[in-house]
Amino acid sequence: TREGEIAISASLVSDLDGFAVIRFEISDTGIGIPQSRLAVIFDPFTQADGSTTRQYGGTGLGLAICKQLAELMGGEIGVESSVGKGSTFWFTARFEKQTLLQTSEGSSGHVIRAKTRPVSPPHPTRAVLKGAKILLAEDNTINQKVAKSILGKLGCKADVAADGLEAVQALEMINYDLVLMDCMMPEMDGFEATAVIRDPTSKVLNHNVPVIAMTANAMKGDREACLEAGMDDYLSKPVKKEDLSMVLQKWLSPEVREQNTGAAPVEKAGAPQSMPLLFDEAELLDNLDCDVDIARSILNDALTEIPAVVDELRELSKGENSQAIRIKAHDIKGMAANLRTPALREIAYKIETAAKNGDVASAKALLPELEETTRITLEAIKGCHVVFYVPE
Repeated sequence: TREGEIAISASLVSDLDGFAVIRFEISDTGIGIPQSRLAVIFDPFTQADGSTTRQYGGTGLGLAICKQLAELMGGEIGVESSVGKGSTFWFTARFEKQTLLQTSEGSSGHVIRAKTRPVSPPHPTRAVLKGAKILLAEDNTINQKVAKSILGKLGCKADVAADGLEAVQALEMINYDLVLMDCMMPEMDGFEATAVIRDPTSKVLNHNVPVIAMTANAMKGDREACLEAGMDDYLSKPVKKEDLSMVLQKWLSPEVREQNTGAAPVEKAGAPQSMPLLFDEAELLDNLDCDVDIARSILNDALTEIPAVVDELRELSKGENSQAIRIKAHDIKGMAANLRTPALREIAYKIETAAKNGDVASAKALLPELEETTRITLEAIKGCHVVFYVPE
């Protein structure tokens, strides 16, 4: 704060059964924080505008680490703020009171002194999914929401990194139990990030952390490429709750990990159906444990994000950069898979395959079909039971 003050205070909240809970506060007269941001201020890699993630990265992990420390000390953390007036950050911690008898030198009696120390709950075992710390490296916001929802329902705690570089930075500060790594991301892709993680000279805390590849690719050799890059296992998108649960249980259990040093078989996408569905609402809800609120949020995001990504692909197709076209088509394919929109996934797959083979002309020729499929897919989503609000 340029003017005013910064005040630090501590107060006793409770003193019961040999334990004391103390509240610590730090207040400033700074610029304050908008009310709309307070709910997510302690989330790692939080953006005021999620669309800037690819360019500017996250806001860091400082407050997320503070939250973890407060919880480890049996407390909680929070903030009260007004824009233009300042903020008050606070946290509580639970201390055990110990009475120690000590003889003071030169004294004929005993002095009773109180000593406090923080009480930490036991660290969650890697054999149990509940409480496992997962780092999700994924640049697409819809895919992030789907994966975080599934992980939450499995009892895991998930932080999000928007690209490989953010994932590496997170692993330099937090000792995660497992990393779910998308293969194709901006800034630093999953293969590059995994190479840094495995490099013993890097600053990553645990070079042996299990890294599970996630990719919408279903092409021959993709699984082998992931394993050769140093990843431990492979999941193809759309990631199903059952497959994810199986892989997590395998790699979060020391005993199972010791017995299974290779890769687990996972489902791969088969040949495209001749007449794929536009939108499988039932399958989407089933994968989200019928969480209608999450499904609605994801689908409403999709109504704006899908056209935006298709527009980006259209612009890229004005040039001859097959790799850029391939990456963007891959992005659409992964998004479509998570949304359970098979027809859109199939046409994106065709464009990606053509671009991968260097056949830019064929990729461009498929654009009208992509645009029409996008249009009717969005109409199908708007007409589903879950979506009751359609953005203009």
